[in-house]
Amino acid sequence: MRSIGKFPNIRKENIDKNLLSSFNIQKDLNKNIWDDNDQLKPNIRANLLIVGKDFFDYLKLNTEIKDILLTGSLAGYGYSKYSDIDLHVVFDFNDVKESDDPEFIREYVNSKKGLWNDIHNIKIKNFEIEIYPQDLNELHRSTGIYSILNDKWIKKPVREEFKIDYHSVKNKAEQLMREIDKLYKNLKNKNDLNENLIENINPVIH
Repeated sequence: MRSIGKFPNIRKENIDKNLLSSFNIQKDLNKNIWDDNDQLKPNIRANLLIVGKDFFDYLKLNTEIKDILLTGSLAGYGYSKYSDIDLHVVFDFNDVKESDDPEFIREYVNSKKGLWNDIHNIKIKNFEIEIYPQDLNELHRSTGIYSILNDKWIKKPVREEFKIDYHSVKNKAEQLMREIDKLYKNLKNKNDLNENLIENINPVIH
């Protein structure tokens, strides 16, 4: 085990197969979130509505919510104890009265999203909520999408088995470690560390 560059808290370790196995496909939807009919539990729905509307009010935009969605791993069978609640607040960026530039609105709401997520640490059933402002016209792909506002599935997940390729995961992790080491050594301006890491590692991830 070794440190990466001068970051003592980042370690190169053998991948724990027990950790990866926690991401295996589950038999049922998470029973803390869903009832026996695969509907969102009323108390969970009520709390998520409060959070979604609170975030929308925080944006201070002159438009209306089109939907609040639950998506991601907890809207499917691929969840684990490491999952978070992906909460999407949907509205039409073109309908925002403050600007006729959807890209400006996108940049604004994404910056507000970052601030909101940083200052809030809201958990439901020990799952942290990760909020996301979504344009009504944006195509969103997920194995499961549930409308919290309308209390119904937009896309109900299908349970499909898959196997984790531990060797590929280990190789990808080691590749990322090497990239971080190389970037740190070659970095001239340490203040640009985060920006450079993001720009250079994104192609590796994808």
